Amino acid sequence: MESEWNSKQGKFNKNASSYLQKNKLLLKFLDRATDVITSIEQEKVCYNLYDVGKALRIETNPTIQNVFSFGQEIILELEMAGRTGNARIHKQTLESIKKLHKNKELKFQQITSEFLEEYEAWFRSKGGTDGGIGVRMRCIRGIFNSAINRGRIKENIYPFKIYKILKLKGKGIKKALTLEDVHKITELDLSNHPTLIDTRNYFVFSFYTRGMNFADMMTLRWSDISEDRIYYTHSKTKKNFQMEKE
Repeated sequence: MESEWNSKQGKFNKNASSYLQKNKLLLKFLDRATDVITSIEQEKVCYNLYDVGKALRIETNPTIQNVFSFGQEIILELEMAGRTGNARIHKQTLESIKKLHKNKELKFQQITSEFLEEYEAWFRSKGGTDGGIGVRMRCIRGIFNSAINRGRIKENIYPFKIYKILKLKGKGIKKALTLEDVHKITELDLSNHPTLIDTRNYFVFSFYTRGMNFADMMTLRWSDISEDRIYYTHSKTKKNFQMEKE
């Protein structure tokens, strides 16, 4: 009501019930808005009320700031898009972070370069390799990038400007099957293990198509085969390939 408001001073007057508490709350909100505006002015020359409101929502909404909540959104989107492999990696990464953090909530601001170093050391103590750690770090980085692109968090808290994933280079010894091993797999009797027949067939097909990955195999159609050639588009690089019978 107008009778409870002092328009000159911009605060509640004595006519308002609990006016002291209301003015304290109002002052706290003004301080928060001032901090947000100061932060925006450091990043933008021009801004409007929408920018201020958006920044305030980011600052005050605990769900938006929670890595686990946002990560779950990403997982659902990946599953809806049929990217079950990526969804599984995201789940495993978030579960491992929960084991280290031991809390239901983790704010983006808490994932600093120091936190990532601690996570790396913890994961390594559990037997993790550079390759496995790198996969999870790229997953965390992807979650950060999505949150920034969607305006959920500010770019200035991005920890990967300091923490570099490139240092995690797999050092494991790469081993290849011999042609004799491959022949053993193709000739293996699986009559007592029918559930493994498709798995063996996928492997053999990939081997004879120079390592075609599973995602590309799943998109192949009979129309992609012409005489003795297979034509397909690599799902990751989007490059076109053709394979000729030798």
